[in-house]
Amino acid sequence: MIILKDKPGQLCNRLWAFSPFISEALENNTKIKILHFYDYYNYFEDLNTFKSVSFIKNKKALILYNLLFKILNKIPYKFLSHLGIIYDSQNYITEANQNNKLHLINGWSQKKPNKQLKLTDLQKLFRPKDIYANRVDNIFSKKRKVNDLIIGVHIRRGDYKDYRGGKYYYSDLTIINFILQIINEFDKNKKLTFLLCSNEKINIKAYNDVPVFQINNANLIEDLYGLSKCDYIIGPPSTFSMWASFYGQKPLYFLKESTSVIKKDNFSIISKQNHFKNGHIFSH
Repeated sequence: MIILKDKPGQLCNRLWAFSPFISEALENNTKIKILHFYDYYNYFEDLNTFKSVSFIKNKKALILYNLLFKILNKIPYKFLSHLGIIYDSQNYITEANQNNKLHLINGWSQKKPNKQLKLTDLQKLFRPKDIYANRVDNIFSKKRKVNDLIIGVHIRRGDYKDYRGGKYYYSDLTIINFILQIINEFDKNKKLTFLLCSNEKINIKAYNDVPVFQINNANLIEDLYGLSKCDYIIGPPSTFSMWASFYGQKPLYFLKESTSVIKKDNFSIISKQNHFKNGHIFSH
């Protein structure tokens, strides 16, 4: 059994931290329990889809686990190993199915299983609740009747004002320039519209001269699912847009500079965190 015991950042950091181990567990018919996903539990339709994969639903249930970890921290690793407990080991991948050992690890910092993610299973497991998915589906159905392509634009604000010195904190004018680049780069005979998603309120009036729309009063799962339904996605480097690309199997282009030049051929689908299907591996 595997227990993932860390809480790495927000939703998509956790999705990327946990998904490789969930895929590995499903592949090997190994039980896995995720302790820190209760913040987002109610955004998803059925996190009990697979009997071997379970999530702590209520934070109060962590009391016993936290007590267990305090005890384990005081016990020498070799002694734990004799008891069949692997605690924070980097070797769980080769040991996970040996002698029914219990592995307690951190998903974010742990070396990930080097196998292809189980896309279909992850799409089932992390499907948004119908109330959210249906709302987004209805909006997209209407937009597709009058547009040939929908481009998702992830405008990351908030913490990105300070992250890496604000390098990826793009102004509305910069975003509009990216939108105009795409309009000029893509087939002139196709009608395009752009979905704007952000973790801050967008000044939609600033975009009056370009064809954009929002999912009004969207929560983060509606924005994430909306991005995954777009034909192409652009945005600063982020696990959020990476997950949208992977989940929806839609090409993504990272805007690494405010002066980035967008070319259609540079878009590619995410296959796993930081890895694109065209072979490109993202790094800052």
